[in-house]
Amino acid sequence: MWVVVAMKSSLKTCKIYLLCLTLSTFTYGCTPAEVKPDIAALIKSSIEARKSGHEDLAANDLKEAYEHLPPKNSANRLEAINQLYTPTLDLAAELSKSGRFSLSETMYDKAIEIEAECTIANKPSAAEMKRDTQKVFETEETIVTKAATGGEMKTKTKVLQDITLSLARRLPNEDPKKIEFEARKHLEVSRSSFGVASYQYLDILHVLCDALSKQKAYANAIQLVERDIKELSDFKQEDIKNADADAIENVYFLIPLYCVLSPLQIKDKRFDDALASARKACEFASLVGGKEKGRLVNAQFTLGAALHAKGEDRESLSVLKVAYGLAQREKRGKESAQIRDLIRAIEGAQGRVTNE
Repeated sequence: MWVVVAMKSSLKTCKIYLLCLTLSTFTYGCTPAEVKPDIAALIKSSIEARKSGHEDLAANDLKEAYEHLPPKNSANRLEAINQLYTPTLDLAAELSKSGRFSLSETMYDKAIEIEAECTIANKPSAAEMKRDTQKVFETEETIVTKAATGGEMKTKTKVLQDITLSLARRLPNEDPKKIEFEARKHLEVSRSSFGVASYQYLDILHVLCDALSKQKAYANAIQLVERDIKELSDFKQEDIKNADADAIENVYFLIPLYCVLSPLQIKDKRFDDALASARKACEFASLVGGKEKGRLVNAQFTLGAALHAKGEDRESLSVLKVAYGLAQREKRGKESAQIRDLIRAIEGAQGRVTNE
């Protein structure tokens, strides 16, 4: 009797074990396969992040897309590569403009990895774009270093800078006509000594334009700046691409000239011209100005101010917030404060309109 009971108990245990094994096998077989990230969605997310000024997020999305590319010779690989190639180059170029050269090179290298497989018609070469960018910024670095060291003109530079500083300090409390007269003479000395493409010339030009603005002689100031812009604009786009030192130097100093011109045009009620000048500053800042990021910040600030003057506050805020983020990252206190104040003024005005 005991043997029969034991056999039944053993049989029951065996059935339970087999049932558990079956359920376990079924559950394991029904476990969903690992869901791979959607490359198209990552690319879309990256483009949106880049447009909002979140460059790190944009880069991370693209890096993840590269990590999950289909293997070579698989059906979907070509489509994924063609989707990835252009956004990667766009981000790499944007990073170069912001002076983020290490991350920019990383993205160029990613594009170079797939360049041979990409079948987009008339596609730009990632390898060539990387080389061109490196050449431009190497040349720019030489220009900045040369301007900072001075060499044989060091003593003369110091004397002229002291005169400029003295005129700037006197302007708030003295007759602007008197300051204008002295500044005009000093401007021509700086022009003949250093040329228009120089920090020394820009400094005294600012003082002279401020003296003219105090007299509301905006047209006279505009004429001065436009003369300088015309002098520096004698170059071709090819010269920039080939890292021609003279062309890059001209563009490098055209950026602040347009940043001087646009506010003067706003004061003179020439709002369309002011917006065009600001856009020109940003266009040139996209070619050079990576090492000296203040140029890019100032160009974006100038564009935001011009858009605001035209009443295009939504677009203005978008531009200004990108500029503010860059100014903060680069620890540029003065520019950060100016941009922040304008953002608050625009948002405050929008709030008052809404409440009314």
